[in-house]
Amino acid sequence: MDLKYVDSGDMIVALVMLVAALVFYSIGVWTEHVRGKVRFTDLLFILIGLVCQAVATGFIHGINSISELVDESHLLLGILCILIILFHVFWAMWALTTIKKPDARAKFNRFSIFIWCIWLIPYFLNIYFTVSSHFS
Repeated sequence: MDLKYVDSGDMIVALVMLVAALVFYSIGVWTEHVRGKVRFTDLLFILIGLVCQAVATGFIHGINSISELVDESHLLLGILCILIILFHVFWAMWALTTIKKPDARAKFNRFSIFIWCIWLIPYFLNIYFTVSSHFS
């Protein structure tokens, strides 16, 4: 499969944004987990990760040289990643504003890491499909 110049530029932007999503989302989740409570800065990093994930999904979907089946899987995996992070954002906002009990915050911390681990599955599948469909 031949790559066009525009497609490879879009692919580079998509991959950079996917890596940025991993970095920012991970910083938000792990600083909250290590600290033991969520703060506004953690939520901000998670939101930046969400934006990066959405931009990457848009770029990947916009690349025209992908077959229809692979394009569908990219879009579905990207949307799944976005929904997982969005759920985490709303949950973090709720925890930031309403949770007062220490045991409830501890549950949020444990499940926060669990959500991050679940997000990694479609995240890495999306990268695998992106790279394998364009550079094979």
